[in-house]
Amino acid sequence: MPFALREMTPPAALRHLLAAIAIGLFLGFLGPFGSYPALGTLERYMFWSGLSLLGALCIAATVRALKSTPRFARLGPPFRIATIALASAIPMTFATAWLLSQVQPGRIVTIAGLPSLYAAVASVQLMLAILIGRSSEVELPNPAPAEPRKSRPDFAMRIPLHLGGELIAIECEDHYLRVHTKLGSDLILCRLADALNELGEADGRRVHRSWWVADDAVVGVDKEGGRSFLRLTNGLRVPVSKTYLPSIREWRRVSLPAA
Repeated sequence: MPFALREMTPPAALRHLLAAIAIGLFLGFLGPFGSYPALGTLERYMFWSGLSLLGALCIAATVRALKSTPRFARLGPPFRIATIALASAIPMTFATAWLLSQVQPGRIVTIAGLPSLYAAVASVQLMLAILIGRSSEVELPNPAPAEPRKSRPDFAMRIPLHLGGELIAIECEDHYLRVHTKLGSDLILCRLADALNELGEADGRRVHRSWWVADDAVVGVDKEGGRSFLRLTNGLRVPVSKTYLPSIREWRRVSLPAA
């Protein structure tokens, strides 16, 4: 959605100014809130044009305040426009109430009357936000992408909720698999072949007929009696079969005994 979030170029600032004045002239023509009989023609147009300019400033301030909010950045354009209009209408409601009391002596907007005034002001702010948005050449960044995360293979749906989703290793135990994560381990009913198929291109690999490990879970290699073991972040020592030594050597770029 277009809105000035960095310093606007003069043409863009001029278009914002013209958009606000256009709304002000429209409101001056309508003369809402009893301003038609209370003000002369020139005064009425000047009053509403000035108020629209103030509304545009409130919109710019609201965008600047919300632009770094992740939840706001993830909203679609229509919802961002609505959010900006509703938020900027809050200070504008009080400003409008005060200014109306200045041009119409004796008029007081009570607390009970604020909701209806807010609704009216919000509708004006919405029109102003849409018009400013369409007239601007600077765009609000697209919804912020989610933080990079590991692929979510089908196997992730099998991991018990209490273990979280940071998979470290999978160990075969008869017809069950022991799933190891940073939060612990637990058994699930699944064949290793099915698990490997569901993991697909996940960041890990098979290192033994009974083991699969995540790439970033390996912290070192132990050699013991001609055998090799991978040390994992959770303290596990996983055996490496001779069948998988060549790929493991290339993968981790560590010194492993020859097959």
